[in-house]
Amino acid sequence: MQVPSDVPEQRFKVSKNLSEQIAGYLRVQIIRGELAPGERILEAKLAETMQVSRGPIREALRILEKTRLIELTPRRGARVTEMSPVDIESLYDVLTELYALVAGKSAENRDQDDLQRIGTAVKGAEACASKGDPAGYYDSIFGFATAIRRASRNALADQLLEDLEPATRRTQFATLSHRVDDLAKNVTFFQKGARHIEKGNAEMAAQTIRQYAQNEKAFAVRMRSKQT
Repeated sequence: MQVPSDVPEQRFKVSKNLSEQIAGYLRVQIIRGELAPGERILEAKLAETMQVSRGPIREALRILEKTRLIELTPRRGARVTEMSPVDIESLYDVLTELYALVAGKSAENRDQDDLQRIGTAVKGAEACASKGDPAGYYDSIFGFATAIRRASRNALADQLLEDLEPATRRTQFATLSHRVDDLAKNVTFFQKGARHIEKGNAEMAAQTIRQYAQNEKAFAVRMRSKQT
């Protein structure tokens, strides 16, 4: 399966912001499932592999803990967080209301540049749905999410959703291989949402995105339940 452009193959290179780079390197591996749920992350092994001191490793792990990708336990170290059906439900319950909020606010506050970005994301999703490209579709729906977050002009909601994005990407990525037959139906939510935003209909924009998020929750929970 083609890998989405935001989770590419990576080669580690030392940069000025070492902790952030290490966190980004590990984040990609967790999102793609290369570091499995429950897997331990050993500071000493990482430091040796990357040829860095353990200080930046520890800071990187703290960064990942804030986005709920890993758990840090005293005397037991770090491990990749589990994503149980209950965890997925909790995540999507929060995402549903936050994205409904920004969808409604984007209908009220969007400008022409926002509408262009939203339209571009929807067209990308349509094209990927028509050719059965779940990886490209993944890129497009996160493009749509970023566009409506910006259009909402709600800095707090935008920040909260940015903090939740790694966990959201991880959950979405885990379902990619199962989405080929679902994309054509799924893309209608974005088409409808974009139309309501363009027309300035905040209530219907929020309702459409709420329906989409609940549909995604049901799908993700079902897939995860089959794996456990």
